[in-house]
Parts: sequence; structure tokens; C-alpha cells
Amino acid sequence: MLLYAQSVSRIIRLTIDDVLDADGHVLPNLGEPPSPVPRPVAELLLSWIDQRANMNTATNRDSR
Repeated sequence: MLLYAQSVSRIIRLTIDDVLDADGHVLPNLGEPPSPVPRPVAELLLSWIDQRANMNTATNRDSR
């Protein structure tokens, strides 16, 4: 939010499909063109996506 001046309402609409991992850069799709995330934040973001909580009990496990 502080890096890209995005409102919370815009951020909560993002899905994991909106986070691109291309050529060693993590790019949240917040507009055109997607902007790279600094490495420490990128590592946290990818870690969170890989280890999302409650996926064993999710009603729709394919939910993005």
C-alpha cells in the first residue's frame, strides 16, 4: 500500500493470479505495466502465497 499508493479496497480484490513471478521479478498486477516488488517484499509475498492458511479446510480449494 505504501509502495504503490493503492487503496486497501484495491489490494483486497487481488488474487494470487494477480501476482506474476517472471524472470526473477515479482510483479503485482496493479495496472499497466506491472511494477516489480523489492526483493525482501517479494520473498514475503511468494512465501505467503505458497503457505496460505486454512487451505485444508477451504470449501473451494481452487479459489484464487
